Amino acid sequence: MLAPCVAGLSQLVARRLTGEKPPITITRNHCVRVEPKLLAVQMLRKVRVVMLFIILGSWALMVPVQAGAAKKPWSGNAAAVAYYRTSSAMTNSLPVFQDVTTGYYWLWDDANVGGANSRFELNWGYATKPAADMVRAQATYEIQMIGGKQSWYTITFASLCASGSVCGSSIAPMELYVTKGGDFYGFYASGSNRVSCWTKATGSTAWIGKEFQPGTGWTTIGKFSPIVTKGNQVLITSTYPISDGSKVTETDSIDSATKLFTGSTYHVSRSTKPVYAPFSYSVVETHPSTTLTAPTVSLCS
Repeated sequence: MLAPCVAGLSQLVARRLTGEKPPITITRNHCVRVEPKLLAVQMLRKVRVVMLFIILGSWALMVPVQAGAAKKPWSGNAAAVAYYRTSSAMTNSLPVFQDVTTGYYWLWDDANVGGANSRFELNWGYATKPAADMVRAQATYEIQMIGGKQSWYTITFASLCASGSVCGSSIAPMELYVTKGGDFYGFYASGSNRVSCWTKATGSTAWIGKEFQPGTGWTTIGKFSPIVTKGNQVLITSTYPISDGSKVTETDSIDSATKLFTGSTYHVSRSTKPVYAPFSYSVVETHPSTTLTAPTVSLCS
């Protein structure tokens, strides 16, 4: 699995809409949110001001539960563990990851209200729509690796639909630029595939640097089942409990020739603290052969 606080993929769990009251105090404990909250912040966009509601919930990051620091974080089939550890090391040694996540994020924008009063919402980890007028979103992570660890990455959230009252042109893709020294957010310019201008995450938006952090990459965690081979793909399944009372069943695909990860599916059981419905999502991973070019940060005026 990807380690906690790495790209926000397998570490996020279902979040329930708690209202629309901005802004309130967030209580955190390094990758584990301990109170369900809703944070509303003002963000500048090139043409208009957008009210961006980020839905923040308790235990927003999945943290595998381990018995103790001295205990190995893996168990189960020895051959699967050995294969997985080899693939983790080889994949982490690459310069770039690209992960595309589907079935995990939801977007909403008031497409019928333009100008400074329009709003944008991002939700994650729901089995069904958090609200009737929300749409599925695809998240694309581009991660720059240096020395086996993440140096920086971008994540772009984009609607998967193209028409309808909640799929209008006002749902512009949103991008986060996450670095060790600072974090930025911005919206794509109309008709463009890049952010028009960036805003540095500070103050009420500083949660970006806590929810999304550069991390270690792939790591070996969980109880591993025997290896299954399908064509040129080696499938390795592991299970592990997480801090909200759910159990995750993760199946990772590894190319048998390169020993590199190619994708994952996640099935998250019903949680208990608080109670959320089970959900599933998937990730496709590719490995570009060249390093990424960091975004040029032009701050919004």
